[in-house]
Amino acid sequence: MANHTIDNPVGIDKAIQRLQNDLFNDLGWSKLEVYARIYKTETSGKDIPQPYLNNGQYLKDAFINDKSNAHIFFDVDDVQSNVSGPKFECKVKIIFMVNLKNLFPSVIHRADSECQSQAWELVYARKEFDIINIETGLKKVFNGYDLSGIKKLDTQPYHVFAINTKLKYHINN
Repeated sequence: MANHTIDNPVGIDKAIQRLQNDLFNDLGWSKLEVYARIYKTETSGKDIPQPYLNNGQYLKDAFINDKSNAHIFFDVDDVQSNVSGPKFECKVKIIFMVNLKNLFPSVIHRADSECQSQAWELVYARKEFDIINIETGLKKVFNGYDLSGIKKLDTQPYHVFAINTKLKYHINN
């Protein structure tokens, strides 16, 4: 469907966009929407995860809908630590919301492991992303965000998981 990149990325956004492009081009998932960073936006006193689109536009929220089979986006920690000179590191959560039935129609069981394995391989190939762990479950993955508008996204055919990483990048390139 669409890879929502930003124009002329720098620093952390440039590193994220390289992986974003890999995920979009190499997963082979149909009806895939890949976004860059999500931002915690307060709406009516609640924190909503909103992906940035372009030209000052944000998606209403990051949650998957019936029009797509998968949404992928990057949740960047508020702390970006200086390692040395222009070298920085930051925790980045790569969030996947998928419809397993549509992505893996020939698998008769719940294909959550197959899905996680495909995603893990592409993240692992990007050496600037050190994988810390994989977490599952809507409440765990979206900890700190308002989930009141979501119903049944943790049951078949849906699967929500995140690959938690530490990203090493140069802030000025």
